[in-house]
Amino acid sequence: MNVKYVWTAAALVAAMTVGAWAQAPGNAPGQVPNTDPKKVLLNVNGEPIYAGTVNLVMASLRADNVRGMAKAPPQELAKQAMERAVDSMLLAQEARRRGVKPDMARVNKEIQDLEKKVGGKDRFEGMLAQSGTTSDIYRSSMIEMDLINGMIKKDIEPKITVTDEEIQKFYDDNPSYFEKPEEVKASHILIKVPQDATPEQKAAARKKAEALQKRAAKGEDFATLAKESSEGPSAKNGGELGYFSRKQMVKPFADAAFALKPGQISDVVETRFGYHVIKVEDRKAAGKVSLSEVKEKIRDSLQKQKVGEAMRAILSQLQKDAKIKSMGERPAAGAPAKNAPATK
Repeated sequence: MNVKYVWTAAALVAAMTVGAWAQAPGNAPGQVPNTDPKKVLLNVNGEPIYAGTVNLVMASLRADNVRGMAKAPPQELAKQAMERAVDSMLLAQEARRRGVKPDMARVNKEIQDLEKKVGGKDRFEGMLAQSGTTSDIYRSSMIEMDLINGMIKKDIEPKITVTDEEIQKFYDDNPSYFEKPEEVKASHILIKVPQDATPEQKAAARKKAEALQKRAAKGEDFATLAKESSEGPSAKNGGELGYFSRKQMVKPFADAAFALKPGQISDVVETRFGYHVIKVEDRKAAGKVSLSEVKEKIRDSLQKQKVGEAMRAILSQLQKDAKIKSMGERPAAGAPAKNAPATK
């Protein structure tokens, strides 16, 4: 069980809105075959898990490529989705037992935002139907996730502490995490070239870039030239790109920029975007990020790690105590055995 999946599951549920709509109804890949979304597949401590809930998790697994599941066989995907659905329900049940209540205003807003994002309520419900679920099941899943997050904030996070000694140890034990590559600060002028440009169009674009390069090399203000003539999004900022490493730019651009000293201007550089004229403003040597720069990020990471460990311990006990019943015909290989925990 990947606890991170559970306590960030609202995002994974939402992922289906951007990645899982290519399915056709019925026997489409990534759905429990020939199953009504409202069909009860399992009973978990007296509460039903519907086929639509499993389909919802399957869509999220495919959309987010969790643990490579996007390429998994349908039966394996169904098994993983069933386990995730059971785990989420167990944790939501535990949250209720601890007195956590869902924030319905937040749940409703998240759903309304998603409806708006995809073009309205009717389209959203149509997308849900295509993925083998319903709006009621979707809402119930969102409520589950809100309960789980509420339990974490109420009962788990307040008990977690990360000491300065732990932060220092992590910093010392993982030096490769904190390597800082060489960076340059540069501006550029871009003359775009369409992918389907004719030789004549390419020649005209290069000629324009070469003329701008000559003007910049003779001392005209580079920022003004960029504002007036660059066709890239940075034009409004005088072509400024800020600091960047080699890996952040396409190779021809990076090679040219890192060959320059501060104040120097490149010849015309061709990339897949078009023709560039580059001016380097500053350079930063490779080094190591100081502890003070990353201390709070390390603290946050260790905090999340400890929360995950605490959630795994809670879930492990819940799985041992769970009463899980398969409701008749199994929908796919890997469905839990009758009266046996589904997530061992």
